[in-house]
Amino acid sequence: MTVELKTAFANVSSFEEWFTLLKEVKEEVSFFGTQYLYVVGYKGTMDIHAASRISASLINKNFEFTMKERLVGKTVVHLTDELYKDNDKRMRSKNFITKIICFIRSIFTLLGMMIRNDKGERFKWEMDSNKNFHLYYTKTQYTKLWGKLPDLEPIKTDPDRWYSNEYYSQGF
Repeated sequence: MTVELKTAFANVSSFEEWFTLLKEVKEEVSFFGTQYLYVVGYKGTMDIHAASRISASLINKNFEFTMKERLVGKTVVHLTDELYKDNDKRMRSKNFITKIICFIRSIFTLLGMMIRNDKGERFKWEMDSNKNFHLYYTKTQYTKLWGKLPDLEPIKTDPDRWYSNEYYSQGF
């Protein structure tokens, strides 16, 4: 029995599960300009932005990440970015008709975003400061890890998140 890709994506609840699935995800562009994701062995496809939606939801789910979650999550962010980059490369290699159809589709997408006053899923993903979540700690985590209070002020939008570039000095 083949599992539906939509179901597999919906059932992801941790970075480890998502990493296992995401490393198998492939992107494609159809003749009519639809950008989508698929996984060999799963039934169906998902739109290209599904990967960034799931990655962002896992990042925003909890700010008390373990070191393992931080490491796997950092890889998940990289893999999500790579899907977009690979899709851009694939789009450049498509034939003239597909490129024109994609251009027309993008015009309608942009019009829809302007009407809804929306920046678009890819823009939100690429500009999201939470992509560097592995560098942020709660005050409790920071104190436990380095035995001192953070020197800097917390993030203005979330007063219980503290930035630390000491992540890199720990050998990660």
